[in-house]
Amino acid sequence: MKLRYSRIESLLEIAAAAAILAGGVLLFKYWSQLPPEVPRHFDFRGTPDAWGGKGMVPALFVTELLLYLFLTLIRIFGPRFSKKGSSQHSLSLAMELLTWTKAAVAISFTYLLWSVIAIALGRAAALAPLFMPLFIGFTLAVVGLYTVLIFRAEKEAQQDR
Repeated sequence: MKLRYSRIESLLEIAAAAAILAGGVLLFKYWSQLPPEVPRHFDFRGTPDAWGGKGMVPALFVTELLLYLFLTLIRIFGPRFSKKGSSQHSLSLAMELLTWTKAAVAISFTYLLWSVIAIALGRAAALAPLFMPLFIGFTLAVVGLYTVLIFRAEKEAQQDR
């Protein structure tokens, strides 16, 4: 079964692709300027508490890219392996949730990449203090909302049968 992308999914795909592109541009633009050591870990306040070789920067970008590709493959092939009794609506909602996740991951990784570069170049001292609470809160809110919507869609589909 092939599912069409909803309008919101199309917008989220554009946002995720733009974030990936921005991450690649950042890496290309600043690679030669990076010092030998860059932040590789941050404490709960967003302050770097461990440093590593500048090879961490492309590794961060490659991780972002691989997650993006993996989530894209799940979006493409996932509906083919969906549970036989699942409703079309709940499957569409699950794919929307996946696309929200992809966009959030891509944007977050690009922000981390930008922050690591800025800190390494002495243009910033730490991550934005609200980054982790906002990322975690947003992710939990979206997952919670879609979980409720998917359960409702399944319940309605069972009542219609």
